[in-house]
Amino acid sequence: ETALTAQPFYVLPTQVDPDVIAAALQAAKDIAMDDHNDEADWLPAFEVYIMEQGLPLPGVAPPALHAAVQQLDDVVMPFVRRVYRCSSC
Repeated sequence: ETALTAQPFYVLPTQVDPDVIAAALQAAKDIAMDDHNDEADWLPAFEVYIMEQGLPLPGVAPPALHAAVQQLDDVVMPFVRRVYRCSSC
């Protein structure tokens, strides 16, 4: 359970193709991360925004990373919406 919401915590290892995730992790190594200071702790953020308003930003990330994000969205979000009864999640 999560402490704040008392909701169960789920692990879905078989729901996402491991080869897609492995390709995304390999592709992510080639992305130039922004190292601006994070607004929360002022330490380098090492982040990159690959999507905006739910759409991939062209040229920011390799196709393999976008494929993994799409698969996660297709597989995991329906589960989240159902389990947490949140149609707008």
